Amino acid sequence: MSAPEISIPVEVVDAAINGWFSTLPDSRDQQEHFRIRMRAALAAAGFSAAGDAHELKRKTDLIAELSKIIHNMTVAQQAAWIEWQHGAGAQAGMRWIENGLAGPGQIPEEDEPYGTEAQAYFDANQADPLPACHCGRPSNILHMGNGYCSQEHYASAIAAQQGKGGEA
Repeated sequence: MSAPEISIPVEVVDAAINGWFSTLPDSRDQQEHFRIRMRAALAAAGFSAAGDAHELKRKTDLIAELSKIIHNMTVAQQAAWIEWQHGAGAQAGMRWIENGLAGPGQIPEEDEPYGTEAQAYFDANQADPLPACHCGRPSNILHMGNGYCSQEHYASAIAAQQGKGGEA
């Protein structure tokens, strides 16, 4: 068995080794100490982390912005619930929901698929929908990799499976 061929120039390896040993991090944490020395070695070998830092900042900013959106939508739902329970009632509570959807144009049209059926609309449009039911409708029940849109379809599938002598 021979060693793998590595085509890194000796100068780059020398620079990395020199960078590693030229840095004496002021850190008692072993992992942080290693990270600081590794960054110094990579920088000495000519590998810049500037692009990675910019990309990391961009992703971090995006996550922060999406987190704010999710937070605000959750708080609006909580405010709607408070309005319903302790304020002007359900209709006033629904104004909180409507305002959150109408602003960005997210109120569903009645003529879009399942536009008048709350559960089916949610099932069809959630981020990770379950497999469709054998009847073609969106599912809200998952069992052994199969989706079912109702208790009736689920129960009939279980009964059919048990009738074949299989386990549910």
